[in-house]
Amino acid sequence: MGLSVSTQQKKTFVNIVGGKFAIRAKEGDEGAVSRKNKNQELVWERIYDSLTGIIADVKVERVEALKAYNYIIEVNDVGDVYYVNIPVDSRYGDSLAMKLPKIEKNGVYTLMPYDFPSDGRKNIGIAVYEGTEMVKGQGLKPFYTKEEPNGMPFPKRELDEDEYKAYSLTKRKFLKDEVAKWGKETKPNAPKVDDDDLPF
Repeated sequence: MGLSVSTQQKKTFVNIVGGKFAIRAKEGDEGAVSRKNKNQELVWERIYDSLTGIIADVKVERVEALKAYNYIIEVNDVGDVYYVNIPVDSRYGDSLAMKLPKIEKNGVYTLMPYDFPSDGRKNIGIAVYEGTEMVKGQGLKPFYTKEEPNGMPFPKRELDEDEYKAYSLTKRKFLKDEVAKWGKETKPNAPKVDDDDLPF
């Protein structure tokens, strides 16, 4: 039959735990550490600070078991394919979606999640750097800002707790819809948001 070369790629599924990338492992695997998950079950994982590779795709997928949506980032690195799962309803998801329009499909980027306290609150998100180097302050800035909303709804005043919850739903629906368009041939135009549509 002669010699052949396998073109099968190694697929690895990646989650974010406590500001780090985590890959499921077995007890005794080199570099594996343990923690208790939400169900108080002991799980083993290998932990990483960052992930570098070609951003080949970003999708929105519904997880029926959780009745929720995830962003799935496909990162290719010299034959290895990583699928990074990020809940849409999370600050990691918000952080990624806010920067995604600045990410070019099939470009090389470095992703680094973070979770650290500052001024009495937690800073949680994902830093995105072009290329393979991470230089402090040189990460991609959000595409959607109060100064340049690009169609994203922003509150015009301080919100109380209930208003903020309603706003978060509006914001995350907008971001989820925009992420679903990413990488398509036709670049999305920022939709105009009517103030009357906002729940505050």
